[in-house]
Amino acid sequence: MRTRLRLLDVSPFALKYTLTGLDRARLRPYVTAGVDVSLVTTEEQPAEDAPVLDPADIALSAPGRAPELDARGIPSGEGSLALGGHAGAGLEIRFSRGLSLNLDYRLTRVDGSHTLYVASAVLGMHW
Repeated sequence: MRTRLRLLDVSPFALKYTLTGLDRARLRPYVTAGVDVSLVTTEEQPAEDAPVLDPADIALSAPGRAPELDARGIPSGEGSLALGGHAGAGLEIRFSRGLSLNLDYRLTRVDGSHTLYVASAVLGMHW
């Protein structure tokens, strides 16, 4: 069996505070914080090279749960909805009036015990 884990993280509300004191140097540091809603789903799929099992053998076997999901406390074949939040900081570097580079680092914490760290770089176009 192979287990597929899917995560959908949505941030319906966020605040961003930008410091403009360094505009002459074309730098804008910022901080952000907000609320996140995460949906986690799991699905068990047979491995591509797995033998085809007789339905009678499946009924006699374990309930069909993947041990790696049991170890993490994640229900198999189900979805769970969790509330969390994020906080981050970044820097916008303006190359010209219409072009910038944003460097961003965010920490997302979901359900009080799961943490995700993300660093990103984005090229921005302004008009």
